[in-house]
Amino acid sequence: EFKAANREVYVITDMQAYPWRKEGNDTLAKLLNELSAKCAVFLVNAGEGGAENAALIDLIPNDTLVTVDMPVSLVAKIKNFGHAKLHAVPVDLYVDAANSDDKPVERATIDVGPGEIATVSFERKFATGGDHKVEVRLGEDYLEADNHRYCTIEVVDETHVLLVDGHDQRVLDPLANETGYLRYAL
Repeated sequence: EFKAANREVYVITDMQAYPWRKEGNDTLAKLLNELSAKCAVFLVNAGEGGAENAALIDLIPNDTLVTVDMPVSLVAKIKNFGHAKLHAVPVDLYVDAANSDDKPVERATIDVGPGEIATVSFERKFATGGDHKVEVRLGEDYLEADNHRYCTIEVVDETHVLLVDGHDQRVLDPLANETGYLRYAL
């Protein structure tokens, strides 16, 4: 019988959790135990080590009815999925951006601890009515796809209101009518 001086097995893996879990899958563990009795077994991690990732998980306008020149608050939530604290992460706000080369209308920076969620608030006024596309972008990181969040804000430029008064409208003092104060306020 021929014996080799050194026997080595190298397992090259991306270290994803599924094959390494013990519940329901002990075939891999048994195989590695059998191999390690006969030779040296080395695990080589070919996956992304230390990849830090932050993601925009929400973008919400605080007001449901937005009118021209009314300040509206936009709240973006950012979660750190990595294992290290992220410092000075840029968060950019874009309004009606035509392409990716447009400049942000506002920028904020945040610090986010590992596993934590941070919020950033932006306040904007819209000069014209209609639908406006709002986008928030994070700085570049390991996973670019989760660094964008969008919403559309409908800005109302005028509202028609019908006031119905049950009394005679020929009174000289408009505030004497039932809808007089409401008409004055509007």
